[in-house]
Amino acid sequence: GFTFDGVDYKTTYGVYVNDADAFNAPERDVEIISIPGRDGAFIQDKGRFNNTTVTYHCVLAEADEDDFVDAISDLRNDLASRKGYCRLEDEFNPNEYRMAAFVGGLDMSSMNPATGEFDVTFEVKPQRFLTTGGTAVELQSGDTITNPTLFESRPMLQVWGYGELSINGDELEIVSAPIGQVQLSSGKSGSSTVTAVINGGILNNGDAIT
Repeated sequence: GFTFDGVDYKTTYGVYVNDADAFNAPERDVEIISIPGRDGAFIQDKGRFNNTTVTYHCVLAEADEDDFVDAISDLRNDLASRKGYCRLEDEFNPNEYRMAAFVGGLDMSSMNPATGEFDVTFEVKPQRFLTTGGTAVELQSGDTITNPTLFESRPMLQVWGYGELSINGDELEIVSAPIGQVQLSSGKSGSSTVTAVINGGILNNGDAIT
């Protein structure tokens, strides 16, 4: 099944997923430029990935043909009431979640009241987030933390006290006790750069951080 915006649609509406294109990868945003007189083409990488779609092929196991229309209406109204991007999880990727919007609607052409089959399509951001990323990790002096993926991440750090902080080999010194958070933007596995100020604290690294 799938869970969208905190609602488990299998337990709430009896929606079972029998297939999905849940493993698709997003398309990298590139521009392919042909140059007259030269073989091949120049590829301009715009440094981003495009949104993709995820379609769940579902069956409404609890509904018979007579109440299928009412059950689908309740399901459609529930999904359509959730605006913007919301957290999307499914049984195919149990260790990840994505941010998705219900904009594709229910695929009416594939609906079969006799079998309770239909498709649900979401517009999905390209990132996949680790579910473990929502678990707080406490670090003390001398401890290290790394990005376990090959892609950028933006962990939130709360700092109590002051002292030296090493980020991607750069030594930063917190010279006053902050109250707030440090936001870090990680690059490749194990690398990070500071992208936000510590609220209420002072960093001594030679440059202002914005």
